[in-house]
Amino acid sequence: MDIMFLDAKKKRERHANKVSEPSQNLDASLVNVSILELAQHDASIKEERLKEDLALVDADTENFEKKIKQLESELDKTTLRNLELEEELKVILEKCSEYEGLANTNEKRRLELEGLIQIANFKTEVVESKRETYAFKISELSSKLEASVAKVSSLEHSLHDTNTRARLMGG
Repeated sequence: MDIMFLDAKKKRERHANKVSEPSQNLDASLVNVSILELAQHDASIKEERLKEDLALVDADTENFEKKIKQLESELDKTTLRNLELEEELKVILEKCSEYEGLANTNEKRRLELEGLIQIANFKTEVVESKRETYAFKISELSSKLEASVAKVSSLEHSLHDTNTRARLMGG
C-alpha cells in the first residue's frame, strides 16, 4: 500500500504540477488581463481626454480662423483708409504748396508796400518840413505885410495930412 500510496502521491504531485502550471499560467494570464483592462481603461480615459482636447483645439481653431478673418477684414479696411488718407494728404500738400506760393507772393507785395509806405512817410516828412518852412516864411511875410500895410496907411495918412496942409496953405 505504501507503493500505491507513493504512486498516488506521485500522480497527485504530477497532476498538481500539471494543474499548478496552467493554474499559474491562468493566474498570470488573469493578472495580464487585469493589467490590460486597466491599460484599456486608462487608454479610454486618455482617448476621451484627447477627444475633449481635440474638440477644444477645433473650437480654438475655429475661433482663431474667425479672428484671422476679422483681422484680415480690419486690415483691408485700414489699408483702404490709409490709401484714402494718403490721397487726402497729397491733396493737402498740393494746397499747402499753392498757399505757400500765395504767401510768398503776399509777402513780396507786403514788403513792396512797406517800402512804398516808408517812401510816402519820408516824402510826408519832407513835405511837412517844407510846409513848416513855408508856414514860417508866410508868417514872416504876413508880419512884414502887416507892417508894410501899417506903414502905407501911416504914409497915406501923412500924405493926406500933408496935402490937406498944403491946400490950406496954398490956397
